[in-house]
Amino acid sequence: LSSKTYTITSPIQLTTGNEIYGNGVSSVIQNTTSGSDTIQILGLVGTPYPDVKIHDFKIISTADSGSDIIDADYSNNLQVYNMHFDTGDTGVLLSYCHNASIKNNYMTDIQTGISPNYSNYVKTVNNHVENGEVSWPGTGSGIVYYYSENGVIDGNTVYNPGDDGIVVNFDSIDAVISNNNISTTGRYGMIVDNGSLGSRIIGNKVDNATNTGMAITENEHVIIGNEIRDCDTTAMTAEDSSYCTISNNRITDCGTTTSHHGINASGTASGVNFNIISNNVIEGVTGASITFSAATGGITNNQIVNNIIDTPHRGIALVSSETNMIIKSNIISGSGNVADRLVNIPALAVLDKTIQIPTPIDLSGAAISGQVLYLPKIEGRVSAIHIY
Repeated sequence: LSSKTYTITSPIQLTTGNEIYGNGVSSVIQNTTSGSDTIQILGLVGTPYPDVKIHDFKIISTADSGSDIIDADYSNNLQVYNMHFDTGDTGVLLSYCHNASIKNNYMTDIQTGISPNYSNYVKTVNNHVENGEVSWPGTGSGIVYYYSENGVIDGNTVYNPGDDGIVVNFDSIDAVISNNNISTTGRYGMIVDNGSLGSRIIGNKVDNATNTGMAITENEHVIIGNEIRDCDTTAMTAEDSSYCTISNNRITDCGTTTSHHGINASGTASGVNFNIISNNVIEGVTGASITFSAATGGITNNQIVNNIIDTPHRGIALVSSETNMIIKSNIISGSGNVADRLVNIPALAVLDKTIQIPTPIDLSGAAISGQVLYLPKIEGRVSAIHIY
């Protein structure tokens, strides 16, 4: 494509090995037909269209449902890079497109940015997706993986989606979600749900989510080195999650009521078991900084270790009974009541604890009867401790 604007009224059809490219944003394709795709790659089960390349030009579409900018079916090894999309329902919609690469694209006024479905080993890297100013008939999310294994979502920026920032859903196992910046979402910052096991969620930043910053379900996730701040409700939920590691994350100023927590591990169907919550920094959360509860399945063999908590309300709170819990070497401080630093902690659960407590300390009337509170080290000058 040369440096000019091409107006189309029907989709451009690409097949095996086709390549379409331009001279950057000065090469423009404008789709003026409401509800129409701009580019289609419509392979079939027995007739795939692999090895297509689309890069280095701009597409302007219409703000209508069904006006996908690129709609690809059965196109393995598809490459879409250095594109600029302005207005459209879905920027890149993939179905049964394995080993695709969606990289370095800028999308504005897009309802849903990039959405692989039934597409394995798809890399979505260094894209910018924002909803912008268009009023959409529905809501959408920045990046959405459905039924897609071994996806990589790395280094993307998602701003102002109507729903969620990044979604990994419906058996999308072994995803890597790393180094993404997500802000000002209409609902969740990130959600991993419905049979999507074994995600690696590393080094992401989420701020100003209208709902939960990170909502995680299922098992075997590794959640390390993320930052979550200024979310309206709970910063991170782990629902029916077992064998997960939640470590070295920073949570700041989340929640608006005492029912909004820092890390909320809860079981509604299968319990919360064999999780490690360690080395996190949690500050300014309106509810409990770390809390466990289970209506079904129980709480067993979890560890809460080496976390630093500064709380205006509760530090570590167990809502439901548990077995084999290890809680040790956490530092808990804040403006709330000292008795709320540890809530419903069972006997022998709290070991080798370091708690930073302001002076003077008066625990008179604190509901700690029947609990073991072992404090080998208390930071700060203590004039007296009264326990009745």
